[in-house]
Amino acid sequence: MPIRILSLPAKDLQYAIDSMNVRDLMAFSLCSRQPENLVKSSNRQIEEISAKVNENRIEFRITAKKFQELPKHVAPDDDEYFELISFNISESWIKLYSEGKYEEWRKEEFTQADWIPHILSVFNEPMINTLTIESVRHSYLDNVEQLIPKCHKLTIMDNCSNHVAKMTLSNLSTIAVENVDIYQDIFSNKNDISKLLSLNLKAVKINIWKKPLEIKLDDLLPANFRSLYISNTKITENELNRFLKLWMKSNHTYYRPERMSLYRQDER
Repeated sequence: MPIRILSLPAKDLQYAIDSMNVRDLMAFSLCSRQPENLVKSSNRQIEEISAKVNENRIEFRITAKKFQELPKHVAPDDDEYFELISFNISESWIKLYSEGKYEEWRKEEFTQADWIPHILSVFNEPMINTLTIESVRHSYLDNVEQLIPKCHKLTIMDNCSNHVAKMTLSNLSTIAVENVDIYQDIFSNKNDISKLLSLNLKAVKINIWKKPLEIKLDDLLPANFRSLYISNTKITENELNRFLKLWMKSNHTYYRPERMSLYRQDER
């Protein structure tokens, strides 16, 4: 016999909501305004909401704990302890993959721009955790910027074209509030590295192997973040020693990164 869930006593209703998995909470929140508010008030914690852009498609992935207490050293992709949901957003619907099956969800009057704010809102998340740009069409970058106005971390993969990678960093670096990871060589212009290192971020990681990235003292001095990692660096000992002397002095005319890892080919 069907039971009208909203007619349950408050205590029983809260128990029913607390027993729902993330997928069911997402579906319940789409029913009407009252279920949406109930899901928000449940304060279900999400481990991560990430997005990957490939061609003209955005794939989202939600990771959440199945249990409040977990054993130590459990990997986030362990299906026994974590719920993993992925979905692609079309113009008016999402194609969702969960528990080994695909479903198409639609909501009247919802457009592509409504799905992401709704999901972030019901789980009380201010922004996407990680946005990964892969082989995306340049014409689609504007859509990405509109759909994902903020993220904690922006990752540019090496299967991007050089042009798209450069435009991604130029157009989308403003949406990354903390970290940028780069796996594509976009530093053909000498000013490119200086522009990147002067961004107001927490961490920058440059992981490029094709050729060493030439770094000068003038590139490092404006560094405005806590951590810098470059996998393949070309820097002279003289330039590096000059920077270290300035970095170790109590000179607060520029912000000093807390950690810098610069690797050279001759050190490997």
